[in-house]
Amino acid sequence: MLARISLVSLLVIVSTVFPFRGMAQTLPDTVLPVHSLATGTNFPDIVKLGKIVVNENRRRAYFTASLSRYIGIIDVDSLRMIGTVDSHVDGFVSRFLSLNPSTGILYMFVIETSRLFRIDPVTGTVSSPISVGRLPSFDTTANRLYISQPPDKIRIYTDMLQPADSITGVIAPGELFIDQALDKLYVVNSAPL
Repeated sequence: MLARISLVSLLVIVSTVFPFRGMAQTLPDTVLPVHSLATGTNFPDIVKLGKIVVNENRRRAYFTASLSRYIGIIDVDSLRMIGTVDSHVDGFVSRFLSLNPSTGILYMFVIETSRLFRIDPVTGTVSSPISVGRLPSFDTTANRLYISQPPDKIRIYTDMLQPADSITGVIAPGELFIDQALDKLYVVNSAPL
């Protein structure tokens, strides 16, 4: 329950800085590094944060922002920014993070280029990208990534982004969900009705 409370607090703190122009000076110190990392400017309402992912084992939260090439690292217990990882991806692009909870490895998907990067947040190592259709879903038991590849395929990669297998004949695969307990892969059909 403590992790959920910390995450809710983190989301409230991060989201309160962006709607109010000129208020950055009056907000708590824990917000200022997030704002300056996310925007690199003094205009808090022009940034778009990506989804925040939390590694409960390491007690860290990670986030991206549209105007920054850096991935922010926040300690969820103190709600303080403790570091960054340089993603080496410049420009006004949408960066989405996903976390493999069993390894702590981050995967960053850049929607405009359909490229996926593997990022070790401890060492700061960023892999060469691979071209994919969507953000991956994880099989944490086998350390495999499942990625839908419309119009009719699901590609399977190792956690090092090496091709491992594929499933063909899937009609218009969209989002994927893996239920570890039931050992099932659920596919959301993205074809129009």
